[in-house]
Amino acid sequence: MFIVTDRSKRKKNAVAKSFVITERLQCLGKLIEKKDARMRGWTMEGIEEGCLLTNEAVFTATALCPMKKDDERMHFDPDEFFDIVLRESESEGRG
Repeated sequence: MFIVTDRSKRKKNAVAKSFVITERLQCLGKLIEKKDARMRGWTMEGIEEGCLLTNEAVFTATALCPMKKDDERMHFDPDEFFDIVLRESESEGRG
C-alpha cells in the first residue's frame, strides 16, 4: 500500500483511490481465505510459507469486479469474480 500511496500522493483523489484499492484487495483476500476451489486454477503456493503466486487475471478481476455490500462489509460475488478471471485468462492466449 505504501507504493500505491506514494505514487498517487500528488494526484487528485489520491486518498479515495488508495481506499478503493485497499477495499478491493481485502475483497480478494476474503475470496482466498474461503479457499474456493476455482482459485486453485490461478494460484499456486510460493517457496516461502504463506506466499501465494497469483495469475495476472486474478488482479485484473480484482480491479474490474463489482463490489457487493452485506452487513457493512464489502465482498465480490465469487461467480462474477471467476467469470472475469476466466474471461481475462482467455484473452492472454489469443494472438
